[in-house]
Amino acid sequence: MFLLIWGCDKEDDLTPSGHEKEWMVIEDSDDPLDKLRYEIFRDYGVPTYYNDTIGSEERVDMLGNTYTYYERLKIFYYPGGATSSNYSGAILDFVDEDVRESVLIPVLESFRDKIFARFEKGTRLPAFFFADSIGTVNLRGEYNRVESYYGYNTFAVNLDSLPFLGMEKFTSKTLTTYFTGLLSSSAQSGWKSAFLNVTKSLKQGLEYSSSMESYAAVSLVEALQGTKFTRKEELGFVVSCNSKSGVESIPTESIDLSSYIDKVLTYTEVKFEEEYGEFEPVMVKFRMMRNKLVELGYLLKN
Repeated sequence: MFLLIWGCDKEDDLTPSGHEKEWMVIEDSDDPLDKLRYEIFRDYGVPTYYNDTIGSEERVDMLGNTYTYYERLKIFYYPGGATSSNYSGAILDFVDEDVRESVLIPVLESFRDKIFARFEKGTRLPAFFFADSIGTVNLRGEYNRVESYYGYNTFAVNLDSLPFLGMEKFTSKTLTTYFTGLLSSSAQSGWKSAFLNVTKSLKQGLEYSSSMESYAAVSLVEALQGTKFTRKEELGFVVSCNSKSGVESIPTESIDLSSYIDKVLTYTEVKFEEEYGEFEPVMVKFRMMRNKLVELGYLLKN
């Protein structure tokens, strides 16, 4: 089933019941899937959902009429960042009920062990919402897949790549995507600017690629021009990307962030220094990212 997420919310002209309910609470259940969701909430404080309607209550309008209010996750809303207006045509495909348990129980168990349990106790994580697929439709009617989305209080996870990646890689990639979204949010803008400026300060006027479209990608050759450098690492990059025309290009800001997140999650500091120690900008960015993930409550194994 597909659900269209409208681009803005109108103010409700009906009065609330007189108090604000805490909606993001998972109750215990005899259902195996919902039981697991409850245990994750109990042990790690993380609400998990497979439907964007998370509760309801009876309310009374201004005329004294009783109605049922339904609370829905504001999945594509982030104040001061990418807001729901950017995703006015967003489409969610919910996990079908007949396979929900077989699909989501292994995912939640993997996320519990490899993500939620890896944060320091007391770290506040957003709700995690799991969808069979997430995408948007542009003005030309073209469907564009959305990897995952970090919103105001919900991280939406697109499950469509799970069959191709396998559980371990999917979980690891989702954690990287989560941190990338968090560090791209307005709340982290100061730190993000400092991180990106390690590279930008190495060449006057250097700008990141804005996408991998041919017209928006900055070629590595162009980025190196006017400097004494000959390698991407000397500019502080650990990855380069091919534009859609096949030209080796420097990454976007988001790809640069995610590449360092991946390195911090998969390399010990000693191993990373053995491979990249000769490149000071790379080492500076690696240590900045490592310290930031620790600050965010993540418990590194190395």
